[in-house]
Amino acid sequence: MAEGHTHPLLDTDTQLPPLPSITPTSSLALQAFIVHCLPTCSFLTPSRINHLYERYVASPISLEPDQLALIYACLACGYVRLQYFGGHERNATPVPQDQREDVPWYRHAVHTLTTWGSATFTSLRKHHLYQWTRTDK
Repeated sequence: MAEGHTHPLLDTDTQLPPLPSITPTSSLALQAFIVHCLPTCSFLTPSRINHLYERYVASPISLEPDQLALIYACLACGYVRLQYFGGHERNATPVPQDQREDVPWYRHAVHTLTTWGSATFTSLRKHHLYQWTRTDK
């Protein structure tokens, strides 16, 4: 018997939800990520995250897929923090599944990385094949 998903909306085998629009709450979610989550990511800085977010707001196509996925993931984490912990509460408050604002951002982060990763892997394989055929002659 297969075990059911604990978070069905996060199931990557289901249809990808539409990408949310940027709202004033998105900025709050990004700041929640910077304040509460970023300290655990020593390789990232607040200025780098803010710069990428500003570029995303101004022109999403200006970002590379890995940068897009990073912003999506930051927004997903920030929305989790905002939704479950509000301003400064210490105890998490349950959020109904149909009201979770973090899910589309998370799903798009995974989708972007999956798409980008497979394209990169494919291009590397083609490059390797090309090199192999060139040196074989």
